[in-house]
Amino acid sequence: MSHRKYKYLLFVLSALCCLTLFAGLSYAQETKKSQKAESKTQGDYAVKVSAEDFKGAFFARSDGKGTVQLLWLPPVDKWPEGGWRLEDVQNGTIIKSPVILDETEYTGKLSAKKAKSLSKFKESVDQEKDPNRKKLLVTFMVAGAISDWDFARALGLAYEANELPSGKRSFRAVGLDSSGKETGLVLISPTINPEIAGPLPAPPGNLRAESTKEGVSLFWAPPTDEQQPTLFTYHIERKNPDMKIVSLSEEPIFKGKKLREQAPGFIDRNAPTENEVTYFVYCMDPFGVKSEPASAKIFVPDLNALLPPSKVTAEAGDGKVIIKWEPGNNPHTTGYVVERSYLVDGIYEVLTPKGLGTDIKRFEDKSERGGTYYYYRLRAVGPRGDLGEPSLITTAMARSKDKPSNPAGLKAEVGRTRVRLTWKETAEPIAGYFIERRVEGAKKWLRINTTLHQGLRYDDDHAPAGYGTFSYRVVAVSHDYKESDPSGEVTATIEDRSFPPVPLITDIDGKEGKVAVTFQPGVPEEKSHQFLIVRAVSVDDPGLVIGDPLPGKLRTFVDTFVKPGQFYWYRVVALDKKGNRSDLSSPVVVRVGSPPIPIPKKPEVKFLKEPFQRVEIKFERPPKGLFITIQHRTEGKDTWLTITRALTIDYALHTSLPEKGKVEYRIVYQAENGEQGEPSEPVEISIP
Repeated sequence: MSHRKYKYLLFVLSALCCLTLFAGLSYAQETKKSQKAESKTQGDYAVKVSAEDFKGAFFARSDGKGTVQLLWLPPVDKWPEGGWRLEDVQNGTIIKSPVILDETEYTGKLSAKKAKSLSKFKESVDQEKDPNRKKLLVTFMVAGAISDWDFARALGLAYEANELPSGKRSFRAVGLDSSGKETGLVLISPTINPEIAGPLPAPPGNLRAESTKEGVSLFWAPPTDEQQPTLFTYHIERKNPDMKIVSLSEEPIFKGKKLREQAPGFIDRNAPTENEVTYFVYCMDPFGVKSEPASAKIFVPDLNALLPPSKVTAEAGDGKVIIKWEPGNNPHTTGYVVERSYLVDGIYEVLTPKGLGTDIKRFEDKSERGGTYYYYRLRAVGPRGDLGEPSLITTAMARSKDKPSNPAGLKAEVGRTRVRLTWKETAEPIAGYFIERRVEGAKKWLRINTTLHQGLRYDDDHAPAGYGTFSYRVVAVSHDYKESDPSGEVTATIEDRSFPPVPLITDIDGKEGKVAVTFQPGVPEEKSHQFLIVRAVSVDDPGLVIGDPLPGKLRTFVDTFVKPGQFYWYRVVALDKKGNRSDLSSPVVVRVGSPPIPIPKKPEVKFLKEPFQRVEIKFERPPKGLFITIQHRTEGKDTWLTITRALTIDYALHTSLPEKGKVEYRIVYQAENGEQGEPSEPVEISIP
């Protein structure tokens, strides 16, 4: 057996097991009712099983004219090799024995495909030794019997009794082994009257149709009539716009009584699109009798008309981006819309609000900014102006058509510690500027900013080392790195100036909740008139000056405005008498330790019984900035457990007490950084 066929048989087995389980459950409920009262309609059909657990099913239907059709389903693991003996339960007569597989009278009515499968089954069922594979063989054939009366007759699982007298009666199918002896398998039909015709099956309920990309999905619920058989098949038809009715199910569709309405029972993948059609769904009982149809009407839009074009690409040109695609060939697609975004996840703007024809294969976006990445996608327009899902996203970096114009209006303003350059904005969008400087007498221009400068102002703070005359100019750079011609030149003259030497931090101490910084000035020391202390909270933080300037003779600074456990970076700056500053000293990092944590006094405890058992704990409030932790330990335990932790309390209750025994209590102070001091002397109390 091939792997694919094995998986199919396994699926059929699962479906049949579920269906027959539902049949067994329905029978169990009906059996309790039938013990109290007879069925009001003698022509109704039902299912009976021969044991508490499901062991098979037996269906019966009367045409009201003395003919009764019988169909029984054995358990898949108890196929009787010798066929069946069919009996009339009321008078004990044998109607037919044996009812066997592959009777020539019925196999001739089968299609060639089914006749072949029946022949192979007859050869295999007796020879197969593997019980699981044999179950699969039986399951496959029994599933076919449910929806094909002739196949059931040929399989030896159905019989038609004619000219039966009036009156209630039931039938019994007894399994036989290969020697004609009873196997112990007995299936009993429901009671039925041959002169009372069985009703038509109830139609499916809640039929609705829904258009999806896969086709038209049909949803329905199985009949709710509890006296209906529990094994259902369905037949589906469609009425086309030309009023022609087309059958959509060559074979009856097999569904269970627990058919889920949220899952489609059938998908019509060939429905005529852009037309209104009507669907009819019939419920069929195991004998092929159809119910009245349930109907649903729907207009079927061509959802494939909304499929986006394929092979969407974007290519950058000078001053434009060219988007190309491969149009679809759906006749109901009316056009395409091009969308653009600065981010792959949107928001996308529409570039072609009037749409593009389906014969167009490209679009040029000329509203681009060079050096910027743009993301493009296309949507199809449907016959009613509705937009489909977007295509795959494509991207390109736009290129400027020309280089940017050179900056104009360059000016230089000389200050004590910098040269400030200002200029006017260029006519086109740019990515930034390079600032170039040349020392008097030199021929080469040097770029003094390593990354593009944003804005129209630049301060040259560090370049004029010493004094002299310097020339400046500015170059504009586009987003795709095209450079403009240089701006006009400006000249700045720096007076002679010298700065105090950089000081050096020689020691730092963060003990007891404060930081002491020791430093020394650079050489020559007389250039350092004052000092500034700069404190930062990270290595990348430029920091802030703390406190007033320190006298030139001071060599130590104590910072008390710090938090225990926090890291700080310190630098020192020297000032001369003119207020000129030195460079920052190298940073030095320190972690602030906790101030000394005192040992708390032991608490006062008192056991109270009314209105509920509790221990009152009184103690002194903790010093400012310290948390207080109340702990307890029960007799025989080594671990101290925390009752509560707070800042400013002096009273606590302990209610989670043992039934009896001794409990110890103590107090612990804790700093903000989590460091704990020594605990207080414990106090013991007995719980009576």
